[in-house]
Amino acid sequence: MFYYLVRYSFNATKPVFGPFKTESEAWEAALVDARKEFKIDEEENEWNCDMSEYEDFGEIVLTNHFTDRDDTTEWLVFEMEV
Repeated sequence: MFYYLVRYSFNATKPVFGPFKTESEAWEAALVDARKEFKIDEEENEWNCDMSEYEDFGEIVLTNHFTDRDDTTEWLVFEMEV
């Protein structure tokens, strides 16, 4: 089964979502989640941010650039047998 984890540079919380039957399903779910967060940060919060998608590695990185720091949110797709 496949899952994705969300890791924040500014918060110790690491929620995990799934299970998904395929890696592709987990990736698509993570991508929807990340794009939603990017839209909120960029359009609603009007923050300076960028997002990179690394499908081959199962990783998405959203970075919010502030004057004193960068905050990073990562979505990581992984497989785990239960």
